[in-house]
Amino acid sequence: MVLLAEGAGSMDENAEAMTLHARPRASVDFGVQTGGPGLAAKLYDSPSLQQRRVSLITHQPPLKKVTVTLIVTGWLVGMVVKASLNKWSWVPWTTPALPDMTARMIYCARCLAVCTMPLIAGVIFCTYKRIMTPALDPLAGHEHYVEVHRRYLENTVEQFLIMGVNLVPMATTLSQQYLPVIPAVVALFLVGRIAFWVSYVYQRSQRGYPYMLSMYPSMAMFMYNMYMCL
Repeated sequence: MVLLAEGAGSMDENAEAMTLHARPRASVDFGVQTGGPGLAAKLYDSPSLQQRRVSLITHQPPLKKVTVTLIVTGWLVGMVVKASLNKWSWVPWTTPALPDMTARMIYCARCLAVCTMPLIAGVIFCTYKRIMTPALDPLAGHEHYVEVHRRYLENTVEQFLIMGVNLVPMATTLSQQYLPVIPAVVALFLVGRIAFWVSYVYQRSQRGYPYMLSMYPSMAMFMYNMYMCL
């Protein structure tokens, strides 16, 4: 009887060891550190972890939606640029004569100053939210009050740097007839950033359209500058 009991105990230990070997190493290590292999197995098979895994898979944007986003925003950017180059266009801006590089640099500097409007608005709003909420102390654990707006500011800084670095060299190589592209890029950046902020606050899943609205012109300017460098 004693031998049978010892044999049954060894069989249970072998089965538990095989179960642990079949599970990911990370879950076993976590279980050993926090309460033993049994806790690791429970955490790995918990419904919350399974639901989170399914949620990550099901919430991925479908390929059709991504394709439509790219096509629609690309078409809109093309229409704005084409209207800027047309003498009788519907866009409410014109480009003055810029005969030399100094005039073009001054014009680009003014355009970049206008492009800081979304950044200034974001900084002011984040400051207001921190003053009016417990997020005034950034280490108190209340960053959720300003998290969305802070992420918008980070993304806008990235977009502003990419656009500014590519806008200046493009302005030095464009001919006079194509200079209206510069205010078109500025207008797309402003509209795209404002729409991105609004969609980020109210409908995060729809922020792809305004994001590409300001990113497409930067990509086009980058490719144009690379072509002119060759």
